[in-house]
Amino acid sequence: MSASQSNWTPPQLAEYWQCSADHIITLINSRELPAFNSAPKTSARKKYHIRDEDRVAFEEARAVDPIPPMSQLRRKRLKQTDVIEFFK
Repeated sequence: MSASQSNWTPPQLAEYWQCSADHIITLINSRELPAFNSAPKTSARKKYHIRDEDRVAFEEARAVDPIPPMSQLRRKRLKQTDVIEFFK
């Protein structure tokens, strides 16, 4: 499946993202992933299509930030100067 196509169906996008088509439909129904219904108004069955621009925007919004190096994660202990020591 090419990542440069203009419109995606939920099964095509599910194959590309390696998830289920039901998950794509859930994202569409929750309005997290924009899509349009190309089925006729008289049809009871919906036929969703996702624009490639919407797919790219969704992927960028959901991108994971890289993990910072361990040196940035460690905190230095602060010395408590206002603590009264009762036992020495």
